[in-house]
Amino acid sequence: MKYFYDTEFLEGSQTKRFLGVPIGKTKPTIDLISIGIVSEDNREYYAVSKDFNLDEAWNRYDEKVIPTYGDMRNLYPEGKKVKEYWIRENVLMPIFFDLAMREFHDIHFKDDWYHNEELVTLDVFKSHKSWPTNIKWFKKLLFKYGKTSKQIVDDLLRFISPDVIHYNQFGAYKRTKPELYGYYSDYDHVVLCWLFGKMKDLPEFMPKFTLDVNQLKKDIQKLTPIKLEDYKGYPKNKNCHNALEDARWTKKLFEFLYVDNDLKSSDTRRKGKSTRTIDFAIQALFSRGEIIVPSQITINEFLKGELRGYNQIGIEYIIDQDFDNNHKVQKYLLDDILKRLSFEHSITINKEQIDVDFQKGIIRLVNFKR
Repeated sequence: MKYFYDTEFLEGSQTKRFLGVPIGKTKPTIDLISIGIVSEDNREYYAVSKDFNLDEAWNRYDEKVIPTYGDMRNLYPEGKKVKEYWIRENVLMPIFFDLAMREFHDIHFKDDWYHNEELVTLDVFKSHKSWPTNIKWFKKLLFKYGKTSKQIVDDLLRFISPDVIHYNQFGAYKRTKPELYGYYSDYDHVVLCWLFGKMKDLPEFMPKFTLDVNQLKKDIQKLTPIKLEDYKGYPKNKNCHNALEDARWTKKLFEFLYVDNDLKSSDTRRKGKSTRTIDFAIQALFSRGEIIVPSQITINEFLKGELRGYNQIGIEYIIDQDFDNNHKVQKYLLDDILKRLSFEHSITINKEQIDVDFQKGIIRLVNFKR
Protein backbone atom coordinates (compact mmCIF):
# COMPACT_ATOMS: atom_id res chain seq x y z
CA MET A 1 0.00 0.00 0.00
CA LYS A 2 1.47 3.31 -1.07
CA TYR A 3 1.34 6.30 1.30
CA PHE A 4 2.11 9.81 0.09
CA TYR A 5 2.99 12.20 2.87
CA ASP A 6 4.42 15.61 3.68
CA THR A 7 5.43 17.35 6.89
CA GLU A 8 6.08 20.88 8.06
CA PHE A 9 8.78 21.12 10.69
CA LEU A 10 11.08 23.33 12.73
CA GLU A 11 14.75 22.46 12.28
CA GLY A 12 18.06 23.62 13.68
CA SER A 13 19.19 24.94 17.05
CA GLN A 14 16.63 26.52 19.33
CA THR A 15 17.02 29.32 21.86
CA LYS A 16 17.39 28.29 25.49
CA ARG A 17 15.52 30.58 27.84
CA PHE A 18 15.43 31.08 31.60
CA LEU A 19 12.54 33.18 32.88
CA GLY A 20 12.10 34.38 29.30
CA VAL A 21 15.74 35.48 28.96
CA PRO A 22 17.86 33.85 26.21
CA ILE A 23 20.79 31.94 27.71
CA GLY A 24 22.17 30.05 24.73
CA LYS A 25 21.30 27.54 22.03
CA THR A 26 20.30 23.89 22.06
CA LYS A 27 21.87 21.23 19.86
CA PRO A 28 20.32 21.05 16.37
CA THR A 29 17.06 19.10 16.35
CA ILE A 30 13.91 18.76 14.28
CA ASP A 31 10.33 19.17 15.56
CA LEU A 32 7.15 18.20 13.75
CA ILE A 33 4.67 21.03 13.17
CA SER A 34 2.12 19.22 10.99
CA ILE A 35 1.79 16.05 8.94
CA GLY A 36 -0.51 15.06 6.08
CA ILE A 37 -0.84 11.59 4.53
CA VAL A 38 -2.90 10.31 1.59
CA SER A 39 -3.12 6.57 1.04
CA GLU A 40 -3.27 4.76 -2.27
CA ASP A 41 -6.94 3.96 -1.58
CA ASN A 42 -7.61 7.68 -0.93
CA ARG A 43 -7.84 7.67 2.85
CA GLU A 44 -6.44 10.84 4.41
CA TYR A 45 -4.86 11.83 7.70
CA TYR A 46 -3.88 15.28 8.93
CA ALA A 47 -2.66 16.47 12.31
CA VAL A 48 -1.08 19.54 13.85
CA SER A 49 1.36 18.93 16.68
CA LYS A 50 1.04 20.69 20.01
CA ASP A 51 4.51 19.59 21.13
CA PHE A 52 6.69 21.80 18.94
CA ASN A 53 8.26 24.98 20.30
CA LEU A 54 5.77 27.59 19.06
CA ASP A 55 7.70 30.54 20.52
CA GLU A 56 10.84 29.46 18.67
CA ALA A 57 9.01 28.87 15.39
CA TRP A 58 7.05 32.12 15.69
CA ASN A 59 10.13 34.25 16.31
CA ARG A 60 12.54 32.44 13.97
CA TYR A 61 13.73 34.76 11.22
CA ASP A 62 16.38 35.13 8.55
CA GLU A 63 18.05 38.38 7.70
CA LYS A 64 18.20 39.50 4.09
CA VAL A 65 19.46 42.64 2.46
CA ILE A 66 17.15 44.62 0.19
CA PRO A 67 18.49 47.30 -2.17
CA THR A 68 17.83 50.95 -1.33
CA TYR A 69 17.22 53.91 -3.60
CA GLY A 70 17.18 57.69 -3.37
CA ASP A 71 17.70 59.21 0.07
CA MET A 72 17.53 55.77 1.70
CA ARG A 73 20.67 54.82 -0.20
CA ASN A 74 22.57 57.51 1.76
CA LEU A 75 21.54 55.83 5.02
CA TYR A 76 22.00 52.26 3.78
CA PRO A 77 24.53 52.36 0.92
CA GLU A 78 25.00 48.56 0.97
CA GLY A 79 21.29 47.86 1.32
CA LYS A 80 19.00 47.60 4.31
CA LYS A 81 18.81 44.48 6.46
CA VAL A 82 15.29 43.25 7.12
CA LYS A 83 13.97 40.30 9.10
CA GLU A 84 12.06 37.65 7.18
CA TYR A 85 9.77 35.47 9.33
CA TRP A 86 9.37 32.71 6.76
CA ILE A 87 8.03 29.95 9.02
CA ARG A 88 5.54 32.30 10.65
CA GLU A 89 4.16 33.63 7.37
CA ASN A 90 4.20 30.47 5.25
CA VAL A 91 3.59 27.65 7.72
CA LEU A 92 2.21 28.91 11.03
CA MET A 93 -0.18 31.59 9.80
CA PRO A 94 -2.21 29.24 7.55
CA ILE A 95 -2.45 26.75 10.44
CA PHE A 96 -3.48 29.56 12.79
CA PHE A 97 -6.21 30.58 10.35
CA ASP A 98 -7.45 27.00 9.85
CA LEU A 99 -7.69 26.40 13.59
CA ALA A 100 -9.44 29.74 14.11
CA MET A 101 -11.96 28.77 11.41
CA ARG A 102 -12.45 25.41 13.11
CA GLU A 103 -13.14 27.09 16.45
CA PHE A 104 -15.58 29.51 14.80
CA HIS A 105 -17.43 26.58 13.25
CA ASP A 106 -17.56 24.68 16.55
CA ILE A 107 -18.97 27.72 18.37
CA HIS A 108 -21.36 29.13 15.77
CA PHE A 109 -22.10 26.03 13.62
CA LYS A 110 -21.37 28.06 10.48
CA ASP A 111 -18.92 27.38 7.67
CA ASP A 112 -18.49 31.00 6.58
CA TRP A 113 -17.04 33.56 8.96
CA TYR A 114 -17.94 37.20 8.36
CA HIS A 115 -16.33 40.12 10.14
CA ASN A 116 -17.65 43.63 9.48
CA GLU A 117 -19.71 42.11 6.67
CA GLU A 118 -16.56 40.78 4.98
CA LEU A 119 -15.87 37.07 4.44
CA VAL A 120 -12.84 36.12 6.48
CA THR A 121 -10.17 34.52 4.28
CA LEU A 122 -6.52 33.90 5.05
CA ASP A 123 -5.57 37.29 3.59
CA VAL A 124 -8.30 39.06 5.60
CA PHE A 125 -7.18 37.20 8.72
CA LYS A 126 -3.54 38.23 8.20
CA SER A 127 -4.47 41.86 7.56
CA HIS A 128 -6.55 42.25 10.75
CA LYS A 129 -5.03 44.66 13.27
CA SER A 130 -4.80 42.14 16.14
CA TRP A 131 -5.58 38.56 15.04
CA PRO A 132 -2.29 37.61 13.36
CA THR A 133 -0.16 38.84 16.28
CA ASN A 134 -2.21 37.17 19.00
CA ILE A 135 0.14 34.28 19.76
CA LYS A 136 -1.72 33.55 23.01
CA TRP A 137 -4.84 32.76 21.00
CA PHE A 138 -2.79 30.54 18.72
CA LYS A 139 -1.42 28.65 21.74
CA LYS A 140 -4.94 28.08 23.03
CA LEU A 141 -6.03 26.76 19.63
CA LEU A 142 -3.06 24.40 19.50
CA PHE A 143 -3.85 23.14 22.99
CA LYS A 144 -7.49 22.63 21.97
CA TYR A 145 -7.06 21.08 18.52
CA GLY A 146 -3.41 20.00 18.30
CA LYS A 147 -2.17 16.52 19.13
CA THR A 148 0.75 15.27 21.15
CA SER A 149 3.45 13.22 19.45
CA LYS A 150 2.12 10.14 21.25
CA GLN A 151 -1.37 10.72 19.88
CA ILE A 152 -0.01 11.20 16.36
CA VAL A 153 2.00 7.97 16.60
CA ASP A 154 -1.10 6.06 17.73
CA ASP A 155 -3.05 7.54 14.82
CA LEU A 156 -0.32 6.61 12.35
CA LEU A 157 -0.20 3.03 13.58
CA ARG A 158 -3.94 2.68 12.96
CA PHE A 159 -3.74 4.48 9.62
CA ILE A 160 -0.75 2.62 8.16
CA SER A 161 -0.77 -0.79 9.86
CA PRO A 162 -1.09 -3.58 7.26
CA ASP A 163 -3.13 -5.72 9.64
CA VAL A 164 -6.30 -3.63 9.30
CA ILE A 165 -9.13 -4.77 6.99
CA HIS A 166 -10.97 -2.13 4.94
CA TYR A 167 -14.17 -2.18 2.92
CA ASN A 168 -15.07 -0.35 -0.28
CA GLN A 169 -17.43 -0.79 -3.21
CA PHE A 170 -15.37 -3.76 -4.39
CA GLY A 171 -15.58 -5.59 -1.07
CA ALA A 172 -13.17 -6.24 1.80
CA TYR A 173 -9.43 -5.94 1.38
CA LYS A 174 -6.43 -6.08 3.67
CA ARG A 175 -3.69 -3.52 3.37
CA THR A 176 -0.34 -4.66 2.09
CA LYS A 177 2.96 -3.61 3.62
CA PRO A 178 3.30 0.19 3.41
CA GLU A 179 5.52 2.05 0.96
CA LEU A 180 6.31 5.68 1.74
CA TYR A 181 6.50 8.39 -0.93
CA GLY A 182 7.37 12.06 -0.55
CA TYR A 183 8.70 15.02 -2.52
CA TYR A 184 12.16 16.25 -1.49
CA SER A 185 11.54 13.84 1.34
CA ASP A 186 14.86 13.46 3.18
CA TYR A 187 13.91 15.61 6.15
CA ASP A 188 10.29 14.44 6.05
CA HIS A 189 11.46 10.89 6.70
CA VAL A 190 13.69 12.02 9.56
CA VAL A 191 10.89 13.91 11.32
CA LEU A 192 8.46 11.01 10.76
CA CYS A 193 10.84 8.49 12.31
CA TRP A 194 11.68 10.95 15.10
CA LEU A 195 8.10 10.60 16.34
CA PHE A 196 8.74 6.95 17.20
CA GLY A 197 12.07 7.58 18.95
CA LYS A 198 15.11 5.47 18.08
CA MET A 199 15.35 3.49 14.85
CA LYS A 200 14.83 0.24 16.79
CA ASP A 201 11.51 1.65 18.04
CA LEU A 202 10.04 1.81 14.54
CA PRO A 203 7.28 -0.75 13.95
CA GLU A 204 8.44 -3.77 11.99
CA PHE A 205 6.19 -2.90 9.06
CA MET A 206 7.39 0.72 8.84
CA PRO A 207 9.83 1.33 5.93
CA LYS A 208 13.20 2.73 6.91
CA PHE A 209 13.31 4.91 3.80
CA THR A 210 11.00 7.14 1.76
CA LEU A 211 10.90 7.00 -2.03
CA ASP A 212 11.33 10.49 -3.47
CA VAL A 213 8.87 11.19 -6.29
CA ASN A 214 11.14 14.04 -7.38
CA GLN A 215 13.85 11.49 -8.23
CA LEU A 216 11.32 9.41 -10.17
CA LYS A 217 10.33 12.57 -12.02
CA LYS A 218 13.95 13.34 -12.92
CA ASP A 219 14.42 9.81 -14.30
CA ILE A 220 11.38 10.17 -16.57
CA GLN A 221 12.40 13.69 -17.59
CA LYS A 222 15.54 12.21 -19.17
CA LEU A 223 13.30 10.58 -21.80
CA THR A 224 12.16 13.88 -23.31
CA PRO A 225 13.63 17.33 -23.95
CA ILE A 226 10.24 18.89 -23.15
CA LYS A 227 9.69 19.83 -19.52
CA LEU A 228 7.19 17.52 -17.85
CA GLU A 229 5.50 20.58 -16.37
CA ASP A 230 4.47 21.54 -19.91
CA TYR A 231 2.57 18.31 -20.49
CA LYS A 232 -1.19 18.41 -20.27
CA GLY A 233 -2.38 16.94 -17.01
CA TYR A 234 0.70 17.84 -14.98
CA PRO A 235 -0.73 18.59 -11.51
CA LYS A 236 -0.43 22.10 -10.12
CA ASN A 237 0.12 22.67 -6.42
CA LYS A 238 -1.88 25.74 -5.38
CA ASN A 239 -1.47 25.49 -1.61
CA CYS A 240 2.18 24.85 -0.81
CA HIS A 241 3.31 24.36 2.79
CA ASN A 242 0.03 22.80 3.86
CA ALA A 243 1.09 19.25 4.69
CA LEU A 244 -2.13 17.57 3.54
CA GLU A 245 -2.39 19.57 0.31
CA ASP A 246 1.27 18.81 -0.46
CA ALA A 247 0.65 15.10 0.18
CA ARG A 248 -2.35 15.15 -2.18
CA TRP A 249 -0.23 16.85 -4.83
CA THR A 250 2.57 14.29 -4.44
CA LYS A 251 0.06 11.48 -5.03
CA LYS A 252 -1.29 13.23 -8.13
CA LEU A 253 2.24 13.73 -9.44
CA PHE A 254 3.07 10.06 -8.92
CA GLU A 255 -0.09 9.04 -10.76
CA PHE A 256 0.79 11.42 -13.59
CA LEU A 257 4.27 9.93 -13.87
CA TYR A 258 3.35 6.27 -13.54
CA VAL A 259 0.58 4.21 -15.04
CA ASP A 260 1.03 0.95 -13.19
CA ASN A 261 -0.38 1.62 -9.75
CA ASP A 262 -2.83 -0.47 -7.80
CA LEU A 263 -5.67 2.02 -7.43
CA LYS A 264 -8.98 0.34 -6.90
CA SER A 265 -11.21 2.36 -9.26
CA SER A 266 -11.18 0.39 -12.51
CA ASP A 267 -12.92 3.10 -14.61
CA THR A 268 -10.59 5.88 -13.54
CA ARG A 269 -7.60 3.61 -13.89
CA ARG A 270 -8.39 2.74 -17.50
CA LYS A 271 -8.67 6.38 -18.54
CA GLY A 272 -5.56 7.30 -16.56
CA LYS A 273 -3.54 4.47 -18.10
CA SER A 274 -4.55 5.44 -21.63
CA THR A 275 -3.52 9.05 -20.99
CA ARG A 276 -0.19 8.01 -19.55
CA THR A 277 0.39 5.63 -22.48
CA ILE A 278 0.13 8.61 -24.83
CA ASP A 279 2.45 10.65 -22.62
CA PHE A 280 4.94 7.78 -22.58
CA ALA A 281 4.67 7.43 -26.37
CA ILE A 282 5.54 11.10 -26.89
CA GLN A 283 8.44 10.91 -24.46
CA ALA A 284 9.75 7.81 -26.24
CA LEU A 285 9.37 9.50 -29.63
CA PHE A 286 11.45 12.49 -28.56
CA SER A 287 14.01 10.19 -27.00
CA ARG A 288 14.37 7.62 -29.80
CA GLY A 289 13.08 9.50 -32.82
CA GLU A 290 10.78 6.65 -33.81
CA ILE A 291 8.02 4.58 -32.21
CA ILE A 292 5.77 1.78 -33.40
CA VAL A 293 2.08 1.62 -32.53
CA PRO A 294 1.23 -1.93 -33.66
CA SER A 295 -2.30 -2.86 -34.63
CA GLN A 296 -4.35 -5.09 -32.40
CA ILE A 297 -4.06 -7.89 -34.98
CA THR A 298 -0.28 -7.57 -34.91
CA ILE A 299 -0.28 -7.70 -31.11
CA ASN A 300 -2.29 -10.90 -31.16
CA GLU A 301 0.25 -12.41 -33.56
CA PHE A 302 3.05 -11.31 -31.26
CA LEU A 303 1.37 -12.97 -28.31
CA LYS A 304 0.95 -16.22 -30.26
CA GLY A 305 4.65 -16.20 -31.00
CA GLU A 306 4.06 -16.00 -34.74
CA LEU A 307 6.11 -12.81 -35.02
CA ARG A 308 9.49 -12.28 -33.40
CA GLY A 309 10.96 -9.27 -31.73
CA TYR A 310 7.98 -8.36 -29.58
CA ASN A 311 8.87 -6.66 -26.33
CA GLN A 312 5.82 -5.69 -24.30
CA ILE A 313 7.73 -3.18 -22.19
CA GLY A 314 10.14 -2.06 -24.89
CA ILE A 315 10.30 1.63 -25.66
CA GLU A 316 9.90 1.18 -29.42
CA TYR A 317 6.52 -0.56 -29.15
CA ILE A 318 3.68 1.56 -27.77
CA ILE A 319 0.84 -0.63 -26.55
CA ASP A 320 -2.17 0.35 -24.47
CA GLN A 321 -2.36 -2.37 -21.87
CA ASP A 322 -6.16 -2.30 -21.97
CA PHE A 323 -6.25 -3.81 -25.46
CA ASP A 324 -6.63 -7.29 -23.96
CA ASN A 325 -9.61 -6.23 -21.82
CA ASN A 326 -11.89 -5.78 -24.83
CA HIS A 327 -11.70 -1.98 -24.69
CA LYS A 328 -10.36 -1.89 -28.26
CA VAL A 329 -8.43 1.28 -27.56
CA GLN A 330 -5.32 0.23 -29.49
CA LYS A 331 -6.86 1.09 -32.86
CA TYR A 332 -7.38 4.70 -31.75
CA LEU A 333 -4.02 5.08 -30.00
CA LEU A 334 -2.03 6.21 -33.05
CA ASP A 335 -4.59 8.93 -33.86
CA ASP A 336 -4.60 10.09 -30.23
CA ILE A 337 -0.81 10.36 -30.23
CA LEU A 338 -0.87 12.44 -33.41
CA LYS A 339 -3.58 14.70 -31.98
CA ARG A 340 -1.57 15.29 -28.82
CA LEU A 341 1.57 16.07 -30.84
CA SER A 342 -0.42 18.61 -32.86
CA PHE A 343 -2.28 20.28 -29.98
CA GLU A 344 0.50 20.42 -27.39
CA HIS A 345 3.69 20.53 -29.48
CA SER A 346 2.55 21.90 -32.88
CA ILE A 347 4.11 18.91 -34.62
CA THR A 348 2.09 17.83 -37.66
CA ILE A 349 2.41 15.88 -40.89
CA ASN A 350 1.48 19.00 -42.85
CA LYS A 351 4.59 20.77 -41.57
CA GLU A 352 6.65 17.73 -42.60
CA GLN A 353 7.95 17.33 -39.05
CA ILE A 354 6.89 13.70 -38.77
CA ASP A 355 6.59 10.76 -41.12
CA VAL A 356 3.72 8.35 -40.40
CA ASP A 357 3.19 4.86 -41.81
CA PHE A 358 -0.43 4.24 -40.84
CA GLN A 359 -0.39 0.65 -42.08
CA LYS A 360 2.59 -0.39 -39.95
CA GLY A 361 1.85 2.10 -37.17
CA ILE A 362 5.25 3.80 -37.38
CA ILE A 363 5.71 7.42 -36.29
CA ARG A 364 9.11 8.93 -37.10
CA LEU A 365 10.46 12.42 -36.35
CA VAL A 366 11.89 14.24 -39.38
CA ASN A 367 13.03 17.84 -39.79
CA PHE A 368 12.37 18.48 -36.13
CA LYS A 369 14.83 20.35 -33.96
CA ARG A 370 14.86 19.02 -30.41
